[in-house]
Amino acid sequence: MQLQEAAQLERRGRIPEALTLYQQLLAAYPNYARRASLKLRLGRLFQKSGDVNQARRFYQAAANETRDP
Repeated sequence: MQLQEAAQLERRGRIPEALTLYQQLLAAYPNYARRASLKLRLGRLFQKSGDVNQARRFYQAAANETRDP
């Protein structure tokens, strides 16, 4: 599964590849129950890579996913 592969890439420090895979997962599975978790993970990886604007975008998106309507 792509999620496991992305997590392995992340653990190995292959951040650009992990970012790509996580983003592909979000696009491919719009109804995935743990989307907020993926967005939070993307935020952390973007922060690690030095892209604070993208990190902020994904942190905010994760927060928005967890709010009650």
